[in-house]
Formats: sequence, structure tokens, C-alpha cells
Amino acid sequence: MKDLFFYKIYRFDKRLFFLLATFTVITVACNIKGDELTPFFIWAMYSEKENPVNQYRIYKIRVNDSIQVDYSSGYTDNNRFFLTGPLSLYHKMLENNRTDPTRSFIQEKLGSNLALIGSSADKVLNSQVELDHFLAWYKRYLEQCLSLPVDKFTVSVVNARFNDDQLLQTESSVLISWKQQ
Repeated sequence: MKDLFFYKIYRFDKRLFFLLATFTVITVACNIKGDELTPFFIWAMYSEKENPVNQYRIYKIRVNDSIQVDYSSGYTDNNRFFLTGPLSLYHKMLENNRTDPTRSFIQEKLGSNLALIGSSADKVLNSQVELDHFLAWYKRYLEQCLSLPVDKFTVSVVNARFNDDQLLQTESSVLISWKQQ
């Protein structure tokens, strides 16, 4: 018994023991009930089978009409993420009536309780202001990554999937462009 973690905590600090024991009991009770108490203990995210992806989005970035940005090689993981991740969110916001899709997700989870965190959510989520400034920010990021001035860039958002012969097949393409004013 003296080797148990909770016993050692109890001997070290009784208040810490009761705090930790209370947290453990509440966490276990919430998990049994089916509520997600903290982002650290969401067991459900590990228990579902991962379904195969049917469709892929590929971003084709062309700078100054002559340079095709190949972000699949030659960039660090961080650069690769910032070349494609923000573009993905920008495109999703355009598809979602210029609204951050995270807001829709939170609304779905919280329902009418969204008003309780409304002001905090507004500070964290993207709004029309961020959407309007995105292309100028992305231009500056491209200039930084490529080490050359960017007068114009276009992004083709290509939706593709693998057909039955395991060949990549283009289904649609959307163009996002920015030009120096």
C-alpha cells in the first residue's frame, strides 16, 4: 500500500491528495455519463474506426505567373503547414458563407449556451475582418518563403479522388487569386 501513488500523495500533502482524488472521481463519473470533461481525457477520439478519405483538396500555388510553388518538398513541416493550412481555412470560410467553420462546430456542440462564451469566442474565431486581410497576409508569407517580391499569385483548389484503378482523378477546381494593386 505504501507504494501506491495516491498513498504517497496523501502522505506528502493532504490537500493535494483530496484535490487530485476529487478530480479523478469527477473525471471518471463524467466519462461514465458520456460527457467530455477536459480535452486531455477524451477517450472517444481513440475508439472510432477511421474511414478512408474519398476526396482530397490539393492547393496549386502559382506566383507571378511563372513560379509553381512545390510545397511537397524543400520546405520544413512548419512552412508546409502555413502554406496550406491557412488556405484551407480561408477556402472553408468562403464555402461557409464567409463564416469561420469552427463557429458552426461550437454552435452545434453548445447550442443555446454559445451566448455564455460569445465574447471569448469572438476574440478567438476568425471574422470578416480576418477574411478580408487574409490574401494580403498570405502574399507577405509567400514573399518570406520564396525570398522574392510577389506581385500576383493564384491558388487553384483542386478537388480530386482516386478512381477504381487507383489513379488520381480531378473532380473540380476553384481559383483564388490576388494581384498587387
